[in-house]
Amino acid sequence: MGRFEKNARDKFERRLVISEAESKSLELADLNLSEISRIHIFHVSHAISLVLNNILPIEKIVLHPMMTWIWYSKYTNVSKKLLIKILY
Repeated sequence: MGRFEKNARDKFERRLVISEAESKSLELADLNLSEISRIHIFHVSHAISLVLNNILPIEKIVLHPMMTWIWYSKYTNVSKKLLIKILY
């Protein structure tokens, strides 16, 4: 486990922690993100904090999901904390 993952209880919570760290890194990089017309993201967990923290508007994100959370939940337990972040 990486340093951002040590307090997370499962892989879905780890993804939330990593997403938060990624969004903070983009904020600290001091990039002019308003000039970006589109950003392509290949796993939904990478978009969560970018959108919730208003770093990138959802309209600029093109999401190519590997699997949706509904799909994951059919085959494994998905933490309620993660579902709340995604659905609300």
